[in-house]
Amino acid sequence: MTNPCYHCQKRSTACHDHCEQYQEWREFYQAEKDHDKQANALCTIHKGDFDADTWHGKRRRRHK
Repeated sequence: MTNPCYHCQKRSTACHDHCEQYQEWREFYQAEKDHDKQANALCTIHKGDFDADTWHGKRRRRHK
């Protein structure tokens, strides 16, 4: 869904305050953005998530 302001004939300065089409689009866009953020958060691996028991990689020596 594209922004309703694109090629809008009624567009003026600060029309977002009272435009119903824009408000509906903004709610839809925010819900979609929140969903994407939540889906990406499920795939993120953080440093504190490391579990040594299930690690199958090599041990590496540190160089001095």
